[in-house]
Amino acid sequence: MELHTVLRDDPAEVGRARRLVASRLDNWGLKDSDAVTSLLVSELVTNALLHGHPPLEMIARDILTGIRVEVHDCNPEGAPHKREDGTAMQSGRGLQLVDHLATRWGWAESALGGKYVWFEVDLVWQPSTNGSNY
Repeated sequence: MELHTVLRDDPAEVGRARRLVASRLDNWGLKDSDAVTSLLVSELVTNALLHGHPPLEMIARDILTGIRVEVHDCNPEGAPHKREDGTAMQSGRGLQLVDHLATRWGWAESALGGKYVWFEVDLVWQPSTNGSNY
């Protein structure tokens, strides 16, 4: 099961991406009780908007242990990296959060000339009360 969505070059897409993934988790019967997935989606989409080049695409996949989310952009430069912790920094801690909260994460060059950043979060499957699970 997958969700593919093109993201506009618009800060409002951060909230839309969170809502899309949260809704899909619910449909797949995956429980994200502490909303880690939503936070990490926000970080990856925000980073793509700030540092990537359009078009942007988000892919979410149901994996055996939970969910994998990828955010693709067309900027082949600027490999994502964690910044060293600095208490005076006003921004730039997004990948620190991803590194700390995701079960696994990384990045790769895209076959189409850009790159994508991904994370995986292990989640608990929860039977649906509305019968939407497979």
